[in-house]
Amino acid sequence: MKGWQKILLTGSAVLVGGAALSLLFLPRVERIDLALTLGYIYVGALFLAVLLVYRLIVPKLEIFSPVQQWLLKTLLYAMALTGAFLFGLIVQTVLLLPPSTLTEIAIRQVWKTLVYLVSLPFRREGGSAPGMFGGPVPAIAASFLFVILLISLVSLVGSYVEIRWKETRRQQAQQRAELMALRAQIEPHFLFNSLNTIAGLIRQDPPQAERLLIRLSNMLRYLFHNADQALVELRREVEFTRGYAELMQARFGEMLQVEWEERWSQEDYRVPALILQPLLENAIRHGWEDRSRPLHLSIRIVEEDGQLFLTVQDDGRGIPPDRKKSLWRQGHALDNIAERLWLLYRRRDLVHIDSREGEGTTVTITLPAGRPIAHETSAQHTGGGYRP
Repeated sequence: MKGWQKILLTGSAVLVGGAALSLLFLPRVERIDLALTLGYIYVGALFLAVLLVYRLIVPKLEIFSPVQQWLLKTLLYAMALTGAFLFGLIVQTVLLLPPSTLTEIAIRQVWKTLVYLVSLPFRREGGSAPGMFGGPVPAIAASFLFVILLISLVSLVGSYVEIRWKETRRQQAQQRAELMALRAQIEPHFLFNSLNTIAGLIRQDPPQAERLLIRLSNMLRYLFHNADQALVELRREVEFTRGYAELMQARFGEMLQVEWEERWSQEDYRVPALILQPLLENAIRHGWEDRSRPLHLSIRIVEEDGQLFLTVQDDGRGIPPDRKKSLWRQGHALDNIAERLWLLYRRRDLVHIDSREGEGTTVTITLPAGRPIAHETSAQHTGGGYRP
């Protein structure tokens, strides 16, 4: 629906709603102009309250889980509608009551309420408040307290949402910075080693050298073009990882064996950028201690039960038990991946490590079905999520 169509539809709804509501006031005020004024004041206040919540607060609720979003939206809309109703009630009172009565309410009744509230701690059990106007005013006091409570509740919920939203945005900015640092870390040493490998093949196998040079060019283009992307197409991430594995195989020869298994059907899957390559790099750099024996890598990208499983398995030295905790320290590739997945899906159980010392390591990443809960909202970070 286009913008002008939305405006036209909204304006029509407000006009019809105000006219319909004014019919309820007509029997009481017996003046059509006053009835229409009250009807449109109530409808305008309700519409403005809902619009403010929808525009200013709802977009910030994406950092919460679906259930939390539903609860917060329900609470916020209820408070907005209640506030709009109270505003309409105040305007109705001002329009309908004579000036003398309004003066009495504004001065005497409000003063009575304040005296009553202040004297509450000094009341005797079963007695009345010692107000200067003789007697308690519980109805006015209850209304006064209700308004204060509503304002406090709105302020509390708004502050909580704002704090959580700012904290999540800070974490997202930090993760993007770490991702940029990860890319910058990949490029220099990987580029130098790859160029040395290609240079050694120029005389021995020129076609192979040319093919690897094209591979390297495509990989660098992928890094540059996706420098600020949180989510990328799965097929491009797989192409990048295949290129990395091929260059590593060209460097180490038959000592490095890589097997691939891919069983996924959709072309528009999106995954966090650089989610596979760091796992291969870790397996080669840290899991391949004895370079005199071959290292076998198995990479599986499988769709099962509406989820996408990314698995990298090696038969290297494994992870010693005393080093497993250090894998999740800040700055480590696995910690970076886990934090980015948490920001997207709000889950801490998406990265699983199974390692036995002397036998190898298996790292499995699970991407749930559906859009990420906390996907980026800016144009350069939007892109949906894993969609089965």
